[in-house]
Amino acid sequence: MGVGGRASVLDCDALDWIAKALQGSAHAHGFESDAWTNARLRELIERCFGVRYSRVYIWQIATNLGLGHLLSCRSRGDELRPLSR
Repeated sequence: MGVGGRASVLDCDALDWIAKALQGSAHAHGFESDAWTNARLRELIERCFGVRYSRVYIWQIATNLGLGHLLSCRSRGDELRPLSR
C-alpha cells in the first residue's frame, strides 16, 4: 500500500536514464561544464520529462538512486547557466 499522493511521472526507465545521466557529464546534456548541480538535474528532468520538482525532491531522487554525492554543493546564486541553443 502506498503512502498517498499522486503517482510519480518518473517510472523505472526514467529513473534509470537519470542515473546514467548523473554518472556521465553534465556537459553532454548541454551545460557549460561536467559538474552536476541540483539546479542542472532539475532543469534536465523538466526538459526531458516535462515535470518540475523542488530542490529537495531533486536531491531525494539522486539520493534514492545512490548518486546524491554526485551533486556538487553550490549556493543558489552560484549556479552555472546552461548553454543556449
